[in-house]
Amino acid sequence: WALPQAFEHHAELGGAAAVARTTRALTRRLKQGLGEIRGVRVKTPAADALSSGLVCAVAPDLPAGVIVDRLRAEHRVLATVTPYAWSFVRFGPMVTNNEADIDRALDALTAVVG
Repeated sequence: WALPQAFEHHAELGGAAAVARTTRALTRRLKQGLGEIRGVRVKTPAADALSSGLVCAVAPDLPAGVIVDRLRAEHRVLATVTPYAWSFVRFGPMVTNNEADIDRALDALTAVVG
């Protein structure tokens, strides 16, 4: 298992507080951007206290699986489909992403649902 390496990498990134700050900033940017895309509804609460590093959204005119497949195939953007009774597109920004990655994902989703 790679836990020792994972903890070492975490420390190299500035520790838990830095990782949390970065993740919150990226998810905020993602939630805001998703909310500006016509036809997309953000399902993840906007408040940091009620949200994690995963961001879910839905576009009622396209099944989540179709969106995820097209994001990957056409734009090389990775997202998943939630395993819930209602399927959502789920993004998982992480500390290795940056604002440009978030903007690229938003542009890709705009193209897919547009």
